[in-house]
Amino acid sequence: MSTNEMTNSHILIHRFDYLEPATLQEACALLAEYGKRARVLAGGTDLFVHLKMERSAPEAVISI
Repeated sequence: MSTNEMTNSHILIHRFDYLEPATLQEACALLAEYGKRARVLAGGTDLFVHLKMERSAPEAVISI
């Protein structure tokens, strides 16, 4: 397998705050605080693909 054919398997190097709100109100408050600088994690498959491919670099990830 050539270098061009390899998958993007590097470790995530972008640092972000990982937040776990306990209530809907907390989640809404965090989303209001971070706005577009945050991404919501609900399962995570799509988000982590974008992080690994460096298509997204949120300041915070809010797990719901």
